[in-house]
Amino acid sequence: WGPLAGTFLRKEVARDLMSFYGKERGNIKGLTKTIDALVDIDQMATGLFKIGKVPLNLPTVVRNTISNPIQLNMSGMNFADIIKNMVRTGEDFIHKPPTYIKAFRAGLFKTNWSVTEINEVMNQFRHLKGDTFADVVGAVKNLSKYYGKIDDFFKYTKLLDGLDNKLPFDKAVIEAQKWVMDYSLADPSIKWARKHFIPFASYSYKIAPLVAESGIKRPWVIAKYMALPFAMMGLAKELYKDEMTEEDWQGLKRTIPEEVTRRQSFLLIPWKINDKWYWFDYSYFLPWGNYMNAISGISSGDIKSPFTQFGIGGTPTLTALKTFTGATMRDEPPKDSFSGYPLYNRIDKPMDKALKVSEYFYNLFAPSMVTRFGALGYTFDIGKEDKYGRVKPAEQVIGKWFGANLHEAD
Repeated sequence: WGPLAGTFLRKEVARDLMSFYGKERGNIKGLTKTIDALVDIDQMATGLFKIGKVPLNLPTVVRNTISNPIQLNMSGMNFADIIKNMVRTGEDFIHKPPTYIKAFRAGLFKTNWSVTEINEVMNQFRHLKGDTFADVVGAVKNLSKYYGKIDDFFKYTKLLDGLDNKLPFDKAVIEAQKWVMDYSLADPSIKWARKHFIPFASYSYKIAPLVAESGIKRPWVIAKYMALPFAMMGLAKELYKDEMTEEDWQGLKRTIPEEVTRRQSFLLIPWKINDKWYWFDYSYFLPWGNYMNAISGISSGDIKSPFTQFGIGGTPTLTALKTFTGATMRDEPPKDSFSGYPLYNRIDKPMDKALKVSEYFYNLFAPSMVTRFGALGYTFDIGKEDKYGRVKPAEQVIGKWFGANLHEAD
């Protein structure tokens, strides 16, 4: 606990600092060191997993950058004010006027996702000094700080809006922390879950009340985003009205990928790419996308949908245990929990099996964009036919790098 070790704290402060297990450390005789070591390893694995999948993964960075203005829109800001204040924010971040200094001193930039959640894991590496691994950890931490700047930017944008609307400075800060999220304020159960059970529990926990409030106070905001698929279809029909009949359009709608159809989160790209239509699943850019997809999954009979959408049990430790323990019990090759495919074939040579298992662990921790199944894999497949005879155009590959998954209309 550093400087807090051995001190008395108010119960409210202690509860905020300690997770469920934090209160028990040192109280379980005989098992303390073993349990502490296992918990630390699990926490470090989860932290490194989150670093790879969020701040170091460009598609996630782009999606978060786009979702933040939507959250500001949910708070009551119109897009004209959002853009205007984004410009002012950029200027203030460069020149650091008194308003910026005051916001900094008020702690506006101290509780973003990176500062709060990345520091949780980095604290486990404090004892490392002077070796290569310590340098790597330090470099990763510094890179993660830049991801946190996205939240800082939009918090300040919301702060300026509050001040423009004559809110007292402290209340404007609170509103900014609310709508772009103060990740340090979470129930201890959520703090425990994000370390050991649900890696990204904080976001789902924080966004739910904001979506509910916006839906009650400003239902038209969320409604307009839900209407986007109809708007894009209407635009495409207008642009190609001389080429497509109504029957053609109805046939095109039947080409929506099954998964996207179930989610009801598809947009038709309103222009053809290489003379073919493409669908775009935009739910990843919506702050409430996980909830929308979980609900649609349940309604279609997929009871696993909430677990998948919210990453329940999705820490690397639990994922690996499920993959390899289940395979051992069934006496068959382990299956990738994401794709469902076996990691290797029974008749593979031992070296091939080892390489494929190594790739599995690489995929588990590496940024998704630099895996065989991510944007990098798509890049190497440009111009090549897949097993269905489809060829990936450059536009589809570029979209993959920036978080936009395009599906060809078959």
